[in-house]
Amino acid sequence: MIERLLKSKFNFKNWISLKKLFLLIILQLIPHSISFSQVDSTNISNPDSVIIEYDGNKLKFKKSYKRREKLILNYTQLSEDQKEKLLKPIVLNDKAIFGERLKKSGNLIRGITVGSNRDLNVNSGLRLQLSGKLSDDIDIVASITDESTPIQPEGNTETLDELDKVFIQINHPNANAVLGDYDYSLNEYSLLRVNKKLQGLTGVIRIGDNKANVSIGGAKGKYILQKFSGIDANQGPYKLTGANSENNIIIIAGSEKVYLDGILMVRGEANDYIIDYSSAEIIFTPKRMINSASRISVEYEYTDRSYQRNFYSATYEGSFLDNTIRLQLSVVRESDDKDNPLDFLLSEKDRKILENAGDNRELSSTSGVSIAEPDSLGIRNGSYIKIDSLINNSEYTFYRYQPGAFNAIYNLKFSYVGFGKGDYNKESIGKYIFNGEKKGSYTPIIYLPLPEQKQAAVFRIGYTANKDFNINLELSGSDYDKNLFSKVDNGDNFGHSYKASLNFRKDTLLISDKNYGAIAFSLNHRFINKNYTYFDRINDIEFDRAYNLQDLKNNEEKMTEIKLDYSPFKELTINNLYGQIDRGNSINSKRFYSSITNQSKLYLNLITDYNKSTIIEKDSRWLKQNGIVSYDFEKIKPGIDILYENKNERDILTDTLLFTSLKYEEFSPFVELVLFDFLSLTARSSFRNEYSPLKNKLEKQSEITTNSIQLNTVKSSQINSTLNVTLREKKYKDYYLDKGFSNNKSVLIYSQNKVNLLNGFSENDLYYQTSTELTSKYERIFVKVPYGTGNYIYLGDLNNNGISEENEFELNYYEGEYILVDYPTNQYTPTINLKTNLRFRLNFDKLFPRSNSFLANINTETSWRIEENTTHSNLSDIYLVKLNHFLNDSTTLSGNQIIQNDIYLYKNSSKASFRFRFIERRQLNNYNTGAERGFGSEKGIRIRLNLIKEINNQTDIVFTNDNLISQNSINRARQLSNQELTTDFSYKPVSFLEVGFKIKVGENKDSYYLTPTTIDLNSFSLRNTFFFTGIGRLRIELERTELVAKTNGNLIPFEMTKGNYIGKNYYFRINFDYRLGNNLQSLINYDARLQGTNKIIHTLKAEARAFF
Repeated sequence: MIERLLKSKFNFKNWISLKKLFLLIILQLIPHSISFSQVDSTNISNPDSVIIEYDGNKLKFKKSYKRREKLILNYTQLSEDQKEKLLKPIVLNDKAIFGERLKKSGNLIRGITVGSNRDLNVNSGLRLQLSGKLSDDIDIVASITDESTPIQPEGNTETLDELDKVFIQINHPNANAVLGDYDYSLNEYSLLRVNKKLQGLTGVIRIGDNKANVSIGGAKGKYILQKFSGIDANQGPYKLTGANSENNIIIIAGSEKVYLDGILMVRGEANDYIIDYSSAEIIFTPKRMINSASRISVEYEYTDRSYQRNFYSATYEGSFLDNTIRLQLSVVRESDDKDNPLDFLLSEKDRKILENAGDNRELSSTSGVSIAEPDSLGIRNGSYIKIDSLINNSEYTFYRYQPGAFNAIYNLKFSYVGFGKGDYNKESIGKYIFNGEKKGSYTPIIYLPLPEQKQAAVFRIGYTANKDFNINLELSGSDYDKNLFSKVDNGDNFGHSYKASLNFRKDTLLISDKNYGAIAFSLNHRFINKNYTYFDRINDIEFDRAYNLQDLKNNEEKMTEIKLDYSPFKELTINNLYGQIDRGNSINSKRFYSSITNQSKLYLNLITDYNKSTIIEKDSRWLKQNGIVSYDFEKIKPGIDILYENKNERDILTDTLLFTSLKYEEFSPFVELVLFDFLSLTARSSFRNEYSPLKNKLEKQSEITTNSIQLNTVKSSQINSTLNVTLREKKYKDYYLDKGFSNNKSVLIYSQNKVNLLNGFSENDLYYQTSTELTSKYERIFVKVPYGTGNYIYLGDLNNNGISEENEFELNYYEGEYILVDYPTNQYTPTINLKTNLRFRLNFDKLFPRSNSFLANINTETSWRIEENTTHSNLSDIYLVKLNHFLNDSTTLSGNQIIQNDIYLYKNSSKASFRFRFIERRQLNNYNTGAERGFGSEKGIRIRLNLIKEINNQTDIVFTNDNLISQNSINRARQLSNQELTTDFSYKPVSFLEVGFKIKVGENKDSYYLTPTTIDLNSFSLRNTFFFTGIGRLRIELERTELVAKTNGNLIPFEMTKGNYIGKNYYFRINFDYRLGNNLQSLINYDARLQGTNKIIHTLKAEARAFF
């Protein structure tokens, strides 16, 4: 041991104490590891002291270390090296980044695309969702993305998937904050209500009984409430417009509230309505019958892409004196940024026009007529020619759409001004037809958008004596500048209002210790100045109808309401209301309302609502009554529903019955049944008489009969069925038929069924829907998109008419810059729309044991889908699916029929399986430019074989037909018949390698021309795939495809070549994906193609994706 010690860095030199020695060299020596012996290994007793000469070792450190770098101390004095880790490495994972208390999901994408025929394109995307705790008191919820999409969510589901919603929300017991997209709501007041979708910041602080809120953001849209009546036999679409009847608006997704007869509807195909946010159209489902008596109210936010809109608000509320006094104060401001227009530019001339226009929109317009700019040859290629004419012996100039004409030097921009206010009608995009003076809806002017600003403040104080009694006072002021560019007409910007209310409620009315039930009383008085401006609706959705009010501007309003409600016992409630409204000297309206409701086995609801009003020089009496009575016998519930209205309006001076008068009476018996404990049935019949003014009295105008059935299954595992059927017929009296009215029928059917029989042997689905609606013809337009993301290329203006037409676009798989969109025109036609889909599967393995029967190896699936939108007059021919009336050139607007049948043998066998397929489709579309009819079929067999363990083969034999006749585009017309044989071999000798090759031969024949075009196809591809177990894959593929055309001179449709060139086509592909870690994946794709005699086109795409 001494010998070993002598060989170490310690040398005997001085006598010192071992205790001191250990203190000096504690960093170099391991305690209790030293012993002494002679050279012959004889032990020496431990001496008091020993002389040791030593050199102190120094530990050298770098100035800095990389994160997660190991720092290790080596003991080299021992025979075996010992290492001590002074700093353990930190493992990088999602828990290290986000912590243990956060739930997260999402991904991060970074990639590039570059090619020899395209510029470098960098794509990136981040989508991250977080929820959990940052600390014991702080919670976080976040949805973060750097992606933006112009795609509006589908408006056919009850809930929306708002793909572009980004926010971070932090919650604390005393505070909340949201940064990003959020829904702002201020509904605590009676005079000021605001609901907005914003993008910005909002925060709330709570200290004791005090709360403050500040919100700042950009408003996505403007609020509007639109009311209109339904149309008989028309479920939609109903067009929504802007505040000035603009029809080129976009509805902010999820902002709409749709009311039908005062009842809030639910969005969704299986509910009440669907909405197209981009085209601003609503269609009601068959569950809600729409007719001329339907009252439709829609409130929504919309954007017209005029100015960036900013929003600010601040709110305070607090309680004092043991919560007996409550104060609330809010300030709200919404303003357009006049210096930040979005989709247009304002010239100095435009600004001057706006400065002088004041609040008058008509003065803020400019001419929509301009002369086309000359091209390189000095030729002006416009779309309209100017025509001077005489109309009613007066000179009049109008413009005719005639692109390509030598004198077509004008381009026009039109604005929608309302029916009967313009001279032109819109036929398609860019094409407007002169229809006569004041006989159209469009005029060639451009309205310059007026930037506006709304701001309001409201103060509310409430006194609560106890839980039964409170008094509230609300004061509000508003300022509305309709044109921020102009100081003209600013004298009417400011308005004010107030409301006082007294409320008393006693849930237990005790008199002499006897409970007489519950009673409630309220008194409300409201004043609204004629210039006061609302942000959102402050009245009930049918407030104007209840008081028979008209939207008269510049009238102040005074309203008083007294309510008395009494409930002698839990099941019975009596409600009473008296109200009076005065709007200036124009309107005086008094309302008397009473209702009785009994909620027990005997259900009773009786309502009487009477209104007496004077409107300018009109005297009105309006009585509305409704009664529902039913009795619940557990499995049967019969009842009756009665409606009655009588609105009598007369001219005060002449005592003449006015055309706004009406009367109807409706009697509707119904029954609800529960059958076989799993089936519920509701049947209703309605008989309605409508009256209208005729010769100074109300005469019967029409008789309406409506029958409906609702059928639903409950608590059944084998049958899940929903059926709604409504049939309505309206018949006019002879006098009205002679005046041009016409009888009409409506048919609404919705059915969705799933039936599972014999333990899964038979699986059946049936969907059926039909409704009557208005449908517009569609036009096909080409929209430009980024290079390589489209389906079409533009060949140029082939006929030199300055218009991009359909036959000037060609399909292209690789270099497309345009997509084809079907856009609705303004040509609406009454139609019946039918959609049905039948699918059934037979699984014989569920019926027969596999070992006993060949049938156990058979599976079949058959589906049949029909869609028909037609103007056919006999509705029963359509809803009874009489196919001889479908796909008719003269009545069908759009139709599609597809039948598919698949038969499988040994479907789940790994040794051998067979699939026999038959598909046939027929379609017809009537566009505004003409009809397009198509037919296609496919017959084929697929064989999958496992030849030996390492070798598999899939062979497809397919015979197809693809026919299309187009009246407008000859380059789309075709009559193709195709025969193809494809066989694909794969060989996998080891788990990490697969080799395969595919051979395809076929013949494609186009018989559209007198001399048919025939193309022979032969293709061979070879591929190698390398597998990196669990972490990646490399695939290398080489393909050669040759097309040999046997006929020259004919136009060859794209569907015949499928993107290949006549001659030889070579493709080389490398696909490599590799997982770099548990949450990190990389992808590299390289493509090279040589088509015909063209140059080689190279494309490289690289992408890295991280998952959370």
